[in-house]
Amino acid sequence: MAQLIFNEGNNPHTVAHQKPQLLVNILDGMAYTRPQALYAEFPVSATTYADGFFKVNYADFANAVNGMAWWLETNLGRGENFETLAYIGPNDIRYNSLLFGAVKTGYKMFFTSPRNSIPAHRHLFNSLGCQTMLTSSPAPPVVNAIVGAHPLKVLEVPSVHDLLHKKYPHYPYNKTFEEAKDDPLLALHTSGTTGIPKALVWTHGWAAGFQMWSQMDPAEGFESRDRYYQGNRLFPLLPAFHAGGSYATVFAPLFNQTSVIFPLSGAIPSAHGLAEGLKYTKADIALLAPPWIEEICKDPELLEFLSKNLDTIMYSGGDIPQSYGDVLFGKMKNFFTLIGNTESGLYPSFMTGADWMWFQVNERAGIEFRYQSDDLYEAYIIRKKDAKEQPVFKLYKDIQEYASGDLYAAHPTKPGLWAYRGRSDDIIVFLTGEKTNPTSMEQHIAKHPEVKTAIVIGSLRFQAALMVELASEQPLSVAERAAVIERLWPTIEEANAECPAHAKIAKSHILIVSPEKPMQRAGKGTIQKKPTVDLYATELDALYEDAEKMAVGISTESEALHGIIDVKDTEKVVSFIRDSVAEITKWSKVDDDQNWFIFGMDSLQALILTRKLKSALALPSLAITTIYTNPLVSTLSKAISELSKEEEASKASNDQSRQQLIESLLEENKALIDHIATSTNSKPLLEKENGITLQSNGTISYSNGIVSRKHVVVLTGSTGALGSYILQLLLDTSSVSHVYCLNRSADSELLQIQRNKVRGLPTDFSADRVSFLTANLESPFLGLDEKVYAEILASATEIIHNAWPVNFNLSLPTFRPQLSGAVKLIELSATGANSPSILFVSSISSVASYRAESSAVPEKIIHDSTVPAPMGYGESKYIAERLLDYAASKLNISASIARVGQVAGPINSTGHWNKAEWLPSLIISSLHIGAVPETLGSGDTKIDWVPIDVLAEALIELSFKVGKGAQVFHPLNPRPTTWSALLPAVIESLSGAQSILPAVAQKVLPGKTIETVSFNTWLQRIRAETEATAATSDKAKLEALLEASPAIKLLPFYESIVDSDQWVSLQTSKTEAESGKLSSLEGIKPEWMKLWAKGWFS
Repeated sequence: MAQLIFNEGNNPHTVAHQKPQLLVNILDGMAYTRPQALYAEFPVSATTYADGFFKVNYADFANAVNGMAWWLETNLGRGENFETLAYIGPNDIRYNSLLFGAVKTGYKMFFTSPRNSIPAHRHLFNSLGCQTMLTSSPAPPVVNAIVGAHPLKVLEVPSVHDLLHKKYPHYPYNKTFEEAKDDPLLALHTSGTTGIPKALVWTHGWAAGFQMWSQMDPAEGFESRDRYYQGNRLFPLLPAFHAGGSYATVFAPLFNQTSVIFPLSGAIPSAHGLAEGLKYTKADIALLAPPWIEEICKDPELLEFLSKNLDTIMYSGGDIPQSYGDVLFGKMKNFFTLIGNTESGLYPSFMTGADWMWFQVNERAGIEFRYQSDDLYEAYIIRKKDAKEQPVFKLYKDIQEYASGDLYAAHPTKPGLWAYRGRSDDIIVFLTGEKTNPTSMEQHIAKHPEVKTAIVIGSLRFQAALMVELASEQPLSVAERAAVIERLWPTIEEANAECPAHAKIAKSHILIVSPEKPMQRAGKGTIQKKPTVDLYATELDALYEDAEKMAVGISTESEALHGIIDVKDTEKVVSFIRDSVAEITKWSKVDDDQNWFIFGMDSLQALILTRKLKSALALPSLAITTIYTNPLVSTLSKAISELSKEEEASKASNDQSRQQLIESLLEENKALIDHIATSTNSKPLLEKENGITLQSNGTISYSNGIVSRKHVVVLTGSTGALGSYILQLLLDTSSVSHVYCLNRSADSELLQIQRNKVRGLPTDFSADRVSFLTANLESPFLGLDEKVYAEILASATEIIHNAWPVNFNLSLPTFRPQLSGAVKLIELSATGANSPSILFVSSISSVASYRAESSAVPEKIIHDSTVPAPMGYGESKYIAERLLDYAASKLNISASIARVGQVAGPINSTGHWNKAEWLPSLIISSLHIGAVPETLGSGDTKIDWVPIDVLAEALIELSFKVGKGAQVFHPLNPRPTTWSALLPAVIESLSGAQSILPAVAQKVLPGKTIETVSFNTWLQRIRAETEATAATSDKAKLEALLEASPAIKLLPFYESIVDSDQWVSLQTSKTEAESGKLSSLEGIKPEWMKLWAKGWFS
């Protein structure tokens, strides 16, 4: 639907041709040509939808704008240089009336979030030169707090009733677009990149650019997301001071003739409130933030109601768990996310069918996704020759490209599709949709002498939490930790005073990390937040759960006096609610019939109140929605009384233990294997229409003439270190006719060539011998084209499953896709024409907690879910082993499990031991500090490493062994040696390498003897290097230092093995008998160490 365009200046308001236009002219043009067209509907009451809605047409809206313009001129005079006027008030028509009233009178409005801290308000007002605060009557409490800290002239704007029920003369605006395109339209602020929000000003030219940007014609066969709300009724829950609120209530109506349904102005929006509103009016689309998505997904009745009363739900402002999105996508007609930012506006994007979380941008928009790290890419907007359709360059006129700071992941199998994954600048996005940059808070708390590091977390949660790593490494008792928190609390309160209300840290949300599990660091010694959070996932979950149960976020005097309140004692309940609200909000007085949300209570304060009431009243079923719908002492006390009557005896919900989770995931995937056993076979895929024929002699004929009589191997994870050697050895094996390499990357052949080149392996691959396929193992047909899958199904004789994320910080549920992928490969084995065997490359971490009085870990499946290492990686490998064992008996497939230990460098082929790994990093760093540890942790460590090329040969050898049931192998070195036996060769290599140490990082003069020191002493010296790294500002020197001493990056790992006595022993006799390669393998030789060291130092 094309938008309306109106003439400008003093010309009559008539529909004109499409061209860049001023929003204020579009508004007046609509009022002139279509006065009765509906702009919006507003609730009659501020607190309930039961009184219905009143309609505001474009004549009404324009009249309110004229009234506000005349009021501004009367009270302030006409603006001379677009002076800034701030406004904080209820979420009603006054926001947009002020926006256009200010434009007409020569001012610019600044819509600031009332949730900002006072220092943030002060910074923003100073940066915008704001000296006047406009507000409603009565003024929200935050206005007085701001004015108390930053002198401002305060004026109360007209009421909604006056603006809509009085008739005002037209207030003219006579500028043309060319004259006004660089004039300000509206000032807003970002969430900030340094902890303090940054003000920015949209111009009229920005708005016109956004109009063209958002309404670009989509590619053929696609539908623009922007067009979903053209001419429809939109119910947005985003606040008016948010950029998303402006998109929904200003741009959507004026660009797309969308009618807006406003939420209650006197209540915090919620999904239940949305449903209540839909009982009294109709809407086609709702625009929500992530917390309301969770609210919907946790309430089946609410979901059912919304699915029947809305066509589309859109969300914006943050990420949501995939499980929530899947639920809504399965129920709603349409469900998707809007992508963009305050600087650029919403990206012009297309619908992508069933992939609800994925989007495709219009190629005309000039958006590039540039690789950052892991699987993440940052969105950049590149200036085009004609940038009129790119609004960001109306803000930043002198730049050629704009780095958004937003991170995205590429779809594993569909090029051009992207999914939002967060921000590059550590901004935390709470489940409430509110954001904070914790940098300044972390830095302030870290200044405390007892603190080594502090990080704030809270993404996809309702509230922030603080993780503190102490300078002292002494273990602390529970009482000692509590004492530390008390000593830190004044500093934390100082930091709280400088941050937004929704980001404050409560005492109940502080975790002192264990010295035995230090925070994860990477790169230049900086903290890796996500790995650290993943490492402490269990502890953090417990922290939030305990805080929820105890509700000790804020302790009040009344709580201490009352203890558990008798719900039947109405007077005490009323008193407790009143006292709690006053304590949480810091208000001096709370009237029983005062609406808290009108007076400025925010979502975090509502959450804290919910927790306090749940605890003090012993009402575990009390939900935050009860607070939202009863925001007065009088109504909430009645609601609590009713709830207590319905409350049933609470059932204690025990936390699912680690073993229970393992068994649960095991049973969940066993059920999928049972389904394979009972489902029909794959014969239809092998029909001749796919170009594949099964011959009577067992060979397979293809339409291209190829006939297979040899091994056809499916290899997953070929681009990894071990996978690269397996692939090359398979291709060097004459009995292997073809290898199918299944990898997630979109161009795995190019990646294979690049990585093989680095590893010194061949880079020439014949298409007759190897196929590189982009796969998604957990998807139907492994994410492959059905014909390709049928070809594999018909020809494969062996499957080597080597792909698994090597990340020891991920929790077990994170590995669900890998377990699903293992089941899909089991299905391939069970339904394949040649019943291909499976070799699963497992890990000794799957049995690292094995404890038996008599022996080492046997070469068999262990039916004890306590044996894996307590980390998701080992636990997931253990479950996969059990699944293969189950499938071997249930489906009669041949399965082998190889529990791999430490993999060393190659000895029989070219290539190097990756010097980024822990042992090479240890030896390289020993050269830098002039000392090598005499042990590797505790005692003289047993060295049962296997060279990577020998391991690859052994795994291929074992994969070709067909046995009955699930076979378990331990491909370890059968002739272990010790670190002390290898130490002379290490020292000799270090002494020979001294002359090549970079001068910028010299600490030991060439020729000086390399010391042998205790592991603790070596560790202390590396810690000293870490401190030196942190103090280095010279980039070149820093890079040289990190190259010379890479152990700095792995310090937490070395600290974890200081007193380790958990090196598990494994039996190897069966493996030796089955593998000639392993049985003939010698112990790690000193000359091998020299060979590897030569590669590290060359």
